Amino acid sequence: MISRLHVLPARPSPARRRGAACALAALVLLALVAGPARAADQVSPDEVKAAFCFNLARFVQWPATAFEKPDAPFVIGVLADDAFSEALERTVAGRSVGGHALQVKRLKHAADGSKVQILFLGGGIDETEATSALAALRKLPVLTVADADAGVRATTMVTFFRSQNRIRLALTLAPIRDAGLSVSSKLLQVAVVTDGDH
Repeated sequence: MISRLHVLPARPSPARRRGAACALAALVLLALVAGPARAADQVSPDEVKAAFCFNLARFVQWPATAFEKPDAPFVIGVLADDAFSEALERTVAGRSVGGHALQVKRLKHAADGSKVQILFLGGGIDETEATSALAALRKLPVLTVADADAGVRATTMVTFFRSQNRIRLALTLAPIRDAGLSVSSKLLQVAVVTDGDH
């Protein structure tokens, strides 16, 4: 069920955190089943992040106004990370969400982020350009994602980070709300959540 984000979820118990970790692993594995079966230690960090991006497309809801027409593609724009683009293209190939075919677009300029549904900022992006682009996208229905693991320090709605040798994701709710996006409770259970109003 998709719901609006109004309050922060209660701090989960240890049992719930273990359950969330299992759910997180399941989400990643589900996104990777299209490729050849491999052991978990053979999955690259870029493939894990690509699986996360696919699940963001599945578990975040965009307003109808985010698409030019009902059958328009769902576009994930990638800035400054060709290796991740390749992993993401493999992950989303032939897939769709909500009737929208998934499409990966490699962007040359951060300003092009207004034309996508998800904007991923890779490790090679210029910080000044990233800050400027994020300011321009504020309150537009674009889910911004940064890779802290690759050294990106821009403040985005979603951040990939490494904890205990695993890639995890953090959600900042205030800009997500401001953009008119809604997040599934399933995603809230597996992410580190902050409000970000300060």
